[in-house]
Amino acid sequence: LVHRKADLVITQMPVISRSVICMPLHTIRNTLICSNKHPRITDNSTYEQIMAEEFTQLISKSAGVDDIQMEIDEKFMNRKISFRGSSLLT
Repeated sequence: LVHRKADLVITQMPVISRSVICMPLHTIRNTLICSNKHPRITDNSTYEQIMAEEFTQLISKSAGVDDIQMEIDEKFMNRKISFRGSSLLT
């Protein structure tokens, strides 16, 4: 926007700049996601069963992502991270 190469941008984090208007579009809660064919996770899985699984972690230098990571770390303190990646789509 600042460099006039786009008219509209959707991003995960707010942009602080006097030359643009930034407003929330949608709030997304942290959500546990797995395949509907996962062999061990069901609608009735316990916290202990979920914690026995391996997790993926997003690598990002965005300021707000750090806050979200800290919140997740508090709730799932000893989770096993088997993959770290910089893309939400990996």
